[in-house]
Amino acid sequence: MPYLQFETSVKLPAEGKCAFVERFTDRYAMEMNTGTGRVAVTIREHSDGRARTNQRWYSTPIGEGRSAEQRRAFAEGGIEEPEARFRSRRPAST
Repeated sequence: MPYLQFETSVKLPAEGKCAFVERFTDRYAMEMNTGTGRVAVTIREHSDGRARTNQRWYSTPIGEGRSAEQRRAFAEGGIEEPEARFRSRRPAST
């Protein structure tokens, strides 16, 4: 089961989170050429000061057998979608 985990230091509105989960589940299914029925998504908000302001991260396993193009397209979506929906900024590259 694909498990998509998003973490943010930004407090997100409930209606925005629901729409984001739906959109990102659909995006995963489209990019990975699979269904949405077994995709699980969590959003964790860190407001305890451990994270820098206006940051977010995500992690997901992308199974073997997926092309580099599929992995890249989904990874880019994991950056672009939260930026567009929640106006968060890209994390610094390491």
